[in-house]
This record gives sequence, structure tokens and C-alpha cells, in this order.
Amino acid sequence: HAQKNAGTDLNHVGNVKPDDPGSFQDIRGQKQSWLTILAIAGFAHCLKEEMNFGKLSCRQKNRHIDRHSKDIAAKTICCGTLMRQTIEIREKLTLPAAVNGFALLSCMLAKKVHVTQRRNHAKVMAFCLTSWSTSGVLFTTMKRMARGIRLVQRSWREWRVKLRKMLNQVTSRWVALERQVIVRELREASNK
Repeated sequence: HAQKNAGTDLNHVGNVKPDDPGSFQDIRGQKQSWLTILAIAGFAHCLKEEMNFGKLSCRQKNRHIDRHSKDIAAKTICCGTLMRQTIEIREKLTLPAAVNGFALLSCMLAKKVHVTQRRNHAKVMAFCLTSWSTSGVLFTTMKRMARGIRLVQRSWREWRVKLRKMLNQVTSRWVALERQVIVRELREASNK
């Protein structure tokens, strides 16, 4: 009698009519119906967990496994195929052969990246050289001219100091000579 009431109560949950396909009316009279319902619910739960686990990134999957490792080992958590495969991969990655292989692989990839970077730098240099082939002549001529101008300016600064000294020496000698000439002319004029 209690079973009959329980089945009846389940048929009137929400807006479900007793004649609708998928309603509990279809399986109410069967003895194994609760076992079937639980199996389907368990399967649906495991499927939902597996789909949620599949949507996670690799880092999030590892965190999930780390957080729930005790429950997974005790089999109290639904562990689908994807999660089991992830656990197996994690275990295989910790083997010494895998670690050595990864070290070799990382060295190879680092060298490939290094070669690729060097080739890219070489392409940039080649592009610069070809694009500067016409205007580069003008640019180098201007640099050569600027270097010549700086050389003239530097030599002029050095020579200006030397010329100033020479001018002062010549001026002092000239003043002395003029004095002598003026003194001589004044003596001659006073003697006359």
C-alpha cells in the first residue's frame, strides 16, 4: 500500500501527467524499477562529472585530481575514463625514462627555437641591407661628410689656440719693431 502511494505521489510531481512517456507511471508496477532508476541516475551523474572534467584545462584537471586523490583511491568519487587516463598519464610522466626524455625534448625544442630566432634576425638584417642599398649610399656619404666636418672643427679648435699665441708673439715683436723705428725717426728728426 505504501508502495502504491509512493508511486502515485511521484506521478503527480510538477505538471507530469500519468500517461506521458517517461513518467513514473510507466515503471510503477515493476519490482526492479528503483534499481533501474538508481543505475540511470548514477550513470547520468558519472556522465555529468566526466563532461565537467573534460571541460577543464590541463592545470585545472591536475588540481582536481590532487584535491580528490584520496577519494579517487578509495573509489568514493565517480572516476570516468578521462580521469583514469589523466591519472595514468601523470603516473607515466614521473617515470625516470619520461623525465630524461623530456629533458632531451626540451633541449631539442630550445635549440629549434634558438635557430628560428637567429633566422628571423638574419631575415631582418637581410631586409635592412636590401632596403638600404639605394639610400644607404647617401646615408654613408653624409656620415663621411659629418666625420670630415668634425675633423675640421677639432683641428680648427687646436689651431685657433696656436694661431692666437703666434698672433700675440708677432704683435709684441711688431710693437717692439715699430717703437724702434719711431724712436729712430724721432732722433733723426730732432738731429736735423
